[in-house]
Amino acid sequence: MSSKLHSAFQTEIFCKNRKVIFDFPKKGVTYMHFKSIQHEEKPEVRGTVRAETIISGYIIEQIQDDPPVTQLIVISQNDIKGLIPKYLVNLASGKAPKQWIGNLINGC
Repeated sequence: MSSKLHSAFQTEIFCKNRKVIFDFPKKGVTYMHFKSIQHEEKPEVRGTVRAETIISGYIIEQIQDDPPVTQLIVISQNDIKGLIPKYLVNLASGKAPKQWIGNLINGC
């Protein structure tokens, strides 16, 4: 999938693998890990730059039962590559985790 950001450059969305492990590293903890992959069905598109996930994931743990309280730890290190001005990267990086959490909640 590609996304036109500006007529001067075009970036391809990530191609990632997701792994979900339950009860890791201890019972009641869910661990989600994402990493960039190469996939034969989704080859890189000529003229675009594919972003790379170096490490990304969630650690989800219910830390209290009554009332229920859940701790969520978000880890993310990505290289969006390309010629994107640093101020735009910094602007988006502050908003992205909120969007991820929203997507996670909507997916539950």
